[in-house]
Parts: sequence; structure tokens; C-alpha cells
Amino acid sequence: MDDTDPKIAEAAKLQAEGEAALKQDNPDAAKVCFDRAMELYEQCGEFIGMGNCYLGLGDWNMRMGRGEASKKAYERALEIFEPRESALGCANAYLGLGRVLADPIEAMERLYHALALHRQLGDTAGEMADLGSLSQRFIDLSDYKKSLKAAEQAMKIADELDDNLAKWIILGTQAEAFQSLGEGQAFQASMFLSDLISAEHDAPDSDDARARLADFERQVGSETFNHQKETADMIPKEAILRLTALLDFF
Repeated sequence: MDDTDPKIAEAAKLQAEGEAALKQDNPDAAKVCFDRAMELYEQCGEFIGMGNCYLGLGDWNMRMGRGEASKKAYERALEIFEPRESALGCANAYLGLGRVLADPIEAMERLYHALALHRQLGDTAGEMADLGSLSQRFIDLSDYKKSLKAAEQAMKIADELDDNLAKWIILGTQAEAFQSLGEGQAFQASMFLSDLISAEHDAPDSDDARARLADFERQVGSETFNHQKETADMIPKEAILRLTALLDFF
């Protein structure tokens, strides 16, 4: 990518703004940015930039509930990245497909491709995203222990990166797996931790999380509430260790 070309530089800026807008739950602004960036990349014949825009459009369509359009955008990105040997582009396209494909087996094949590439590149944020998505796909297959193992690995990276939004998402998946396994205490602890992160870092359900936490503190008292805040994270960790002790993968 020739960053000295003003059109390409503007396209890269617009693409970054689109990605930021999507994270901030402003899909309308994101779509405008992605569309304009794509126009500029096409004018310059900048294929890697076009591929990255297709990734953004795949994310946008997935956010809007347009699964087929999202799939086509990720596939188009892969068609651009593969012949140009862009390992990062391919990894991110595989991740997108792993999230959006309806068939969980096909989806997991793409996610394993993404995981291998992200690890090869040393892209820990990408690895975290792959593992988090694998955790959800294992739930789709009713393989809850493997889901917890993948979630555990994703959470370790989220802690290292101090990525609170990722932690919130992973805890939600983890709670779903615990609930399905009948692990009530670990489920409750995961939901409590999820609410703490949401309330402190303005996750999408932060208002509801604050209300739930306030209601819980009223029920149990401040001393018990504060004790739970200090100890809750150990309950899911101990449950995962007990449930997945014989699993060795990822």
C-alpha cells in the first residue's frame, strides 16, 4: 500500500474511522466510511485496501443481521488476499467466515485456519478473537467443556491485553456453557463478573448491569457484595480446571 498517495491515505483514514464507528455502535457512520474508502481504493487499484474494506463491510453486515451479505463480503476479501499472500488478511477473512457461516463444522474449519495464521503472525488480538469464536461454536455443537477450554485461553489473552469488552463477551459465552452443564455457582459468578465489567467499562448492557448489581447489593449487604467482588473470579477458574482437566488442545 502506497501511503504517500493522498487518495490511499484518505481511504485508510476513512476505513479506520469506519471500524471505530462500528465498535462504538454507530453502524450508519461506519457504512458511509467503508463505502467511501472502497471507492478511493478502487480508483487507485489498491487491492489490499479493498480487501480490508470488504472485511469491514462483512463486519457491518453481520452487525446488521445480514448473514448472506456478510459471508459474501468475507469471501470477496479472501479472494483478494489469497493470491497476494496476505497472511493477516486471510486470517481475518477466515475469522469473519467462522463467525457468520451457518454450519458450525464449516465455521470451525475456518476458525482453525484463522487461529493457525494469527499464531504464526504473533497476532495475539486475532488469536483471542479466534478462540472466543471457537468457544461460541463449541456451544453450537453442545460441546460445553471444549467451549470452556477455548474461553479460558481467550480470557488469558484478554487479561494480557486489558481488553474489557472482550472479557465481557467471553464471560457471556462462558456463562452459557456453565449453565448448560448445570454448574450453577460458576454460572452465577460468571454473570456477576460480566456485570461488573459492563458497569465499569460501559459495555452495551451497562445500565442493566448497574441495576442488577445495585439490586444484588441491596439483597446481600455491602460486606457480602464486596467479598464476592474480591473472590468471584476464582469460582469459574476452579470449575474450568475441574471440568477440562483431561482436555489438551488449543
